[in-house]
Amino acid sequence: MSVYIPVELKKEIRNYFADCCAYCRTAEALIVSLQLNRVRKMWVIMGEHPPNI
Repeated sequence: MSVYIPVELKKEIRNYFADCCAYCRTAEALIVSLQLNRVRKMWVIMGEHPPNI
């Protein structure tokens, strides 16, 4: 299920919560870093990381 959230509402929420998650107040940059760590782990399992140079 996909829910459309208007851009203006997203901007208001980001400004109000100072670019933190409105649910847990974690910085958005930290959330992105954690997502990248999960992707990196998947690459290691697949044998794609570290790259063979």
